[in-house]
Amino acid sequence: FLNLPPVTITIMTKLTHTPPPPPSSAPCSKSDMASLLRLPTIDIVDRLNAMLDAERQPHYRCRDYLHHRAPSRRQSSSSSSRNYPCSSRSSSRCRSKEMTITPESRTKIVKWLYDCVDYLELQRECVAVAMSYVDRFMSSSNNNNNNNNSMVGKVECYILRYNHLLSGPEHKKEKAMVDTAKKSKLQGGLLWGTPGIVVVVPPSTEEDAKEYASDSRDIGKRPDGVEAMHLSERALEEAGLGGLAQQKRGGKLQNMDTALLRTACGGDEDLLRSVLGVK
Repeated sequence: FLNLPPVTITIMTKLTHTPPPPPSSAPCSKSDMASLLRLPTIDIVDRLNAMLDAERQPHYRCRDYLHHRAPSRRQSSSSSSRNYPCSSRSSSRCRSKEMTITPESRTKIVKWLYDCVDYLELQRECVAVAMSYVDRFMSSSNNNNNNNNSMVGKVECYILRYNHLLSGPEHKKEKAMVDTAKKSKLQGGLLWGTPGIVVVVPPSTEEDAKEYASDSRDIGKRPDGVEAMHLSERALEEAGLGGLAQQKRGGKLQNMDTALLRTACGGDEDLLRSVLGVK
């Protein structure tokens, strides 16, 4: 059997010992499991090998995320712990618990999906396909040790930090920066003060951010680099960074204060400090 695993050989043995259907039987649809039993043995072997090869690919590979032990976190600040229904002493533990999927919760997802497909009169195989996406996504999320939060609903933004950015028409370098951003159709926002921050959001790309950093150096305002960070798409929209809100401003970057930047960070104080470059 072409060096197939023992489990597959067992399945193959059962399939090959299934009596063939009578010649007068009507052909089954491809979605019908019975159609597999009507195939020649060599075709069954080829299909099983194709499925096994696909499962060995990195984007189909699943890990045991149900029993994955989340890394320990430092206790969050008192301001961020107000978002959780637990004391500040146990907020880190509560947050890790809330973000863990257990075998019981996965079973509930499967049962809910079966209820949906039965109500909508869909094929029940849809549940297996849907859970394949869930398992592969959760497996990839566990592999990212630098980010314990789910990436769902987040977009990659680019942060440029300056020693200071002063507001007002009398500050010609800063005015030139604003005009350059508008001319290049850069999407995002600008925090005045010390430090000065430019947040570049999609659809502007990393290349756009780097080009703007180069333009800033030519103007005389040197950023300390371009750092990629993931921010909530919903929070960015609420803060008016990019998109339709920027079109209504005539293409200008959003003028931000610390409160508005906190909104763009989804109220996450740790993320806000990371954006500001404060340790």
